[in-house]
Amino acid sequence: MDLKKMQSFLVLAEIRNYQQAAESLYLAQSSLSQQISSMEKELGFRLIERDRRPLELTAEGEVFRRYAAQTLTAYDNMLDEAGGLSGKTIVPIGYFYTKQEERWTGKVRRFNAANEQTELVFRFLYGEEKLEALRKGSLNIGLCLRSPELEEAGFHFHHVFYDEMVFGVPYSNPLSDSKSLTPEDLRQEKIVIIEGRRTRAASPFFRQLDLSPGNYLIKPNMEDIFLACQTGNLICCMPSVLLPSNLKAVPLEGNAERLDYGWHYREQTPEVEWILENLT
Repeated sequence: MDLKKMQSFLVLAEIRNYQQAAESLYLAQSSLSQQISSMEKELGFRLIERDRRPLELTAEGEVFRRYAAQTLTAYDNMLDEAGGLSGKTIVPIGYFYTKQEERWTGKVRRFNAANEQTELVFRFLYGEEKLEALRKGSLNIGLCLRSPELEEAGFHFHHVFYDEMVFGVPYSNPLSDSKSLTPEDLRQEKIVIIEGRRTRAASPFFRQLDLSPGNYLIKPNMEDIFLACQTGNLICCMPSVLLPSNLKAVPLEGNAERLDYGWHYREQTPEVEWILENLT
């Protein structure tokens, strides 16, 4: 199994949109589609539901997604360990899917080509997973929300961009025509939010709405949130930078909570300094 194809599938499974996934991978959409078809032929089962819009994984595709992620993590760990044995310095960068990624990839590739002793590598992580990796030292630097806990623990913060919490509304929902939503609108809907341990971004924003537990569902990851929105015509609550293209971003009336995203790091090594200067 080609690991690059496996990675392409995981990006598509995360973004749930062929065009956006292809752009983030620097591929033509037709090339990404051919990669997925080639993998399905090799595996002997379908990964994508061809007759579903928006994109959905098959049951087999969900199983493959889970094991593919574990395989690539093991591969990354092997490269880190082997690189350490050869004397090459591996500098992991923790990040999440963002429109910034397109220009970061080319810059990092050029940096790696010009440095024989150092390699910058991306690690695709969200919320608490990334914070824990920073605490353990398995990440040199990570893009995440500003964290007072990290800063109190001796981490430094370098601002990159501001974002806001929005509601992702399916285009089939009449509320997608609204310029903004009121708490009364939301009390008539079912809302999907991510589990608290993954991110604290939604907590203060969500509490002020005074919704009952029956108004919302809690999901453990972004894939499950996107799937719930697609199959159940549900509204999701998340930072706008994470919102997939098949949902319309609608803000809450009179509210635009500002989320401060940036790089957290403990030690400003030459590699971290390069990241701060070039990936902002």
